[in-house]
Amino acid sequence: MTKKIKIYSFHFNRPDFIALQKKTLDFFLKEPYELVIVNNARDGNSIREIDKQTKDLGLKCIRTNATAPSHLPGLHHAQAMNGVWLNHIQHEEGYAVFLDGDVVAIKGFNIH
Repeated sequence: MTKKIKIYSFHFNRPDFIALQKKTLDFFLKEPYELVIVNNARDGNSIREIDKQTKDLGLKCIRTNATAPSHLPGLHHAQAMNGVWLNHIQHEEGYAVFLDGDVVAIKGFNIH
């Protein structure tokens, strides 16, 4: 039996990349998956735009409570990943894949 694949994509400031990322994954990933958008934006406009794009595409969206200062973006991202792991993934079965929001597939691939 094949384990379920959930791809968690972390979006901070480019909501327009959500549709592109989904489109390339749909085309190049050679097995079923679920794309979950992680909205770790800081400002209200980006938060709303990411939520809107996610809803328009029919994707699940979760917010993080990363609080690192703006001059430490890597720490902010790490806090978001840790929060997703602790609150959404650690007790699930299957595969969890973390992607940055600007990663797009360019060649066919499998995760299993």
